[in-house]
Amino acid sequence: MRKRKNSEEPQGYNWMDTYGDMVTLLLTFFVMLYSFSSPNAQKWSNLVTALSNGGNGVLTGSVSNIEKTALSSKGQGSAQSSASKEATAKAKSDVSQDELNEMQQKIKSSANLFAQIKGYIDSNNLNKDVTASRVDAEILIRFSNNVLFDSGKAAVKPGAYTIVNEISNAISTYSSNIEMIRIEGYTDNLPINNSKFASNWELSTDRAVNVLRYLIERNNISPDILSAVGYGEYHPIADNNVEEGRKMNRRVDFVITVTK
Repeated sequence: MRKRKNSEEPQGYNWMDTYGDMVTLLLTFFVMLYSFSSPNAQKWSNLVTALSNGGNGVLTGSVSNIEKTALSSKGQGSAQSSASKEATAKAKSDVSQDELNEMQQKIKSSANLFAQIKGYIDSNNLNKDVTASRVDAEILIRFSNNVLFDSGKAAVKPGAYTIVNEISNAISTYSSNIEMIRIEGYTDNLPINNSKFASNWELSTDRAVNVLRYLIERNNISPDILSAVGYGEYHPIADNNVEEGRKMNRRVDFVITVTK
């Protein structure tokens, strides 16, 4: 008699087990993606609907909870981000206002100093020899040609003392508002023919330094706000090939920077 086959033979895994594992892995994958970014609410909602199969899928309950948590977190993150942006904007606004106030004060101080210097120049008909200009908080006073010095010499001319003294008086009035006064010496491009100076560098530098010393020793201008530099022939403002241009290039500039 033939033996009956054993009906208890092992069967393969149920396909639902495999499907469940796959869906769990997908869920884990999408949660990981979410942790790296802040998804658009509508896109996230669409994704949840797809995973839950319109509300009838295997992950309906779990995904619904995840959706609530994710959207809640996004809302909190958006609120925190908005608060942070508002705080940053306010700080920038405050700084900008402080900077604006400071610049306005600088411009006001430089305008007052400039008005006093320009008034003296105009009232004494010195415009041909001394000019003054202003850009925001910086003032330029230009002594042209031989106003301060004789040709080939670096000693301040006695006849120029009155002019320098008046400019110094204006500077002293606003000294607390001045950050720096840079005295710049310039020459034309003709070689110096003088046993005392080897080149135009030395001549322009000596002239700037002698003006600086005069301001300190005769007018009590603080050395803390003074500096001197010689540029020789290398920063012309006119054509050195003609006498009129060379005359304009022989100059001494006061560059005044107002600090407040």
